[in-house]
Amino acid sequence: MFPSLPSDSFFKTIFFGALVVITILIKYGIDSHQKLIDDINTHNAKMIGIKYAINLTNLEIAGLNKKIKLLKTDSLKKQDTALNTKLDNNRKSLAQNILKLKKLRDERYQKNIEIRIAIASKERYESYSPVLYTVFAIILLLGLIPWVMKEVEKNNFDRDKMQKVEKAVPCQSCGMILKNDFKPFIELELCSNCYDGKTYKEPQLTFKEMQDRVQARMTNQGIDEKSTKKHLAKLAALNRWNKTLKW
Repeated sequence: MFPSLPSDSFFKTIFFGALVVITILIKYGIDSHQKLIDDINTHNAKMIGIKYAINLTNLEIAGLNKKIKLLKTDSLKKQDTALNTKLDNNRKSLAQNILKLKKLRDERYQKNIEIRIAIASKERYESYSPVLYTVFAIILLLGLIPWVMKEVEKNNFDRDKMQKVEKAVPCQSCGMILKNDFKPFIELELCSNCYDGKTYKEPQLTFKEMQDRVQARMTNQGIDEKSTKKHLAKLAALNRWNKTLKW
């Protein structure tokens, strides 16, 4: 027999509380890892796009500068200056695009710093997460082991209350032979199907309803009709019905 322990509800609370915390820690680790990978992939893709756009715009500016330079040569001085103006405007527009792209690139550099900080934070979390898992695993066991012990103690107590009897002792409600039931019930000559330890489970049950129930059960168990009738004839003499059927 185990020593008396507090209510198993207390240990259940500890067990499920620790289980919830461990589940949250695991989910946080998985989610944060996946988010970090997604951020890195998105950042790298955007950086490649921005660098490509900057290089492409620089090439366009170089081409425009070349054309403008040709227009300024002596051999082309007489050409329409409108084209020169147009090319110059295009070059200025591209220069503005370059500035915007560089701004986006600077934002990406800032995002890169944030990602590095997140990586460092994740590495710190991974360094102490085994300690957290161990602590809450111990707490979980501190709830689980006493809980199991309480259940074992309860089952042992229930078995201790059971009593086997060799002699045929009929239940004074349904007539069932009490060969293996709770000791206090046997002492009262009542089975646990009819009695709950304090009163009858179905106090409003009539004698006729009990007869029908017993007959149906005996028939389902394959007991022959003669034995069933013999048993039913004895029901009226049982204490429960003897008191109510006598006038």
